[in-house]
Amino acid sequence: MQHVVQHHVNPNHARRDPDIVGNPLLRLNPLSSLEKHHLLQHIYVFILLALFGFTYIVDSFVHNLKVCFFCSLINMLALTNALLV
Repeated sequence: MQHVVQHHVNPNHARRDPDIVGNPLLRLNPLSSLEKHHLLQHIYVFILLALFGFTYIVDSFVHNLKVCFFCSLINMLALTNALLV
């Protein structure tokens, strides 16, 4: 929902699009301010992309653990039954 509401209202806007503003390490828009570390972006971007995949997997795993351990068993069974029907 966030993507549809914020990104599609201001696509590629340097200060309003969350897909562009989201990471201070990467400069994705030429209108964004140029910092010293952006001069080496062409080198470290590949490391960040590799770490993004790893953090996505870890975040998904942690989210699933939180759902399993913090939901009551009755809610989980009801959800499972609803998905099976």
